[in-house]
Amino acid sequence: MNIKPDSLSTGEWNVTEKKYRYDNDWINRLERKLHWEWYWHQQKLMEGVLSPNDRIAEIGVGSKFTYNYLKAKGFNIVSVDIDAGKKPDILENIVSCDDSFFNFDVILAFNIFEHLPYGEFLTVVQKMSRGNVKHFFLGLPLNKKVVFEFKIRLGRYLNREWIVTLPKKRITTPNHHWELEYADYTGKRLIADMHNHGFIPEKNFSYRLQSFFHFKRDAIK
Repeated sequence: MNIKPDSLSTGEWNVTEKKYRYDNDWINRLERKLHWEWYWHQQKLMEGVLSPNDRIAEIGVGSKFTYNYLKAKGFNIVSVDIDAGKKPDILENIVSCDDSFFNFDVILAFNIFEHLPYGEFLTVVQKMSRGNVKHFFLGLPLNKKVVFEFKIRLGRYLNREWIVTLPKKRITTPNHHWELEYADYTGKRLIADMHNHGFIPEKNFSYRLQSFFHFKRDAIK
């Protein structure tokens, strides 16, 4: 069921179910420079794939940067969120919604699904596989920490940086249920689970504690 956000109050979707944990205070503050770099990598991931005719849904609208950028470029995009405080176009719980909801060509979800139990993430993927979704763009945090970084820049000809990371081995963000490379939540497992639901990886890269994926519907499935 699609519900306009004006009629609902801000807060947890169901206060008795603590598995849905989120907040919207951060969207009113200036984000870190690194967060802006992640936005750039999100756009780079989608570059050349999206079409003006695609029906696009961004799940978890956040500060609406990605949504507004694509809208300004003329793409047909709607925002979907469980949190009325973020003022999405559609207020919806994507775990419990009908399969018919996923009639979009493209789904974007950056730093969203770690806020749900992994099994419920797969429930959503299964719903997408039964719908019309052709492309799925996903961003997840890596369970790592930076222990050393070195940058060198000489004019415009040399601009390099080196980063050394180590596994954190625990989840330090209270609102996260899982993170990539924590315990058995590996990239290999994610790709295998996506393939089992009819999506194959087209592109994958990591940048500073974030991993970005483009999954495409497998024509064979």
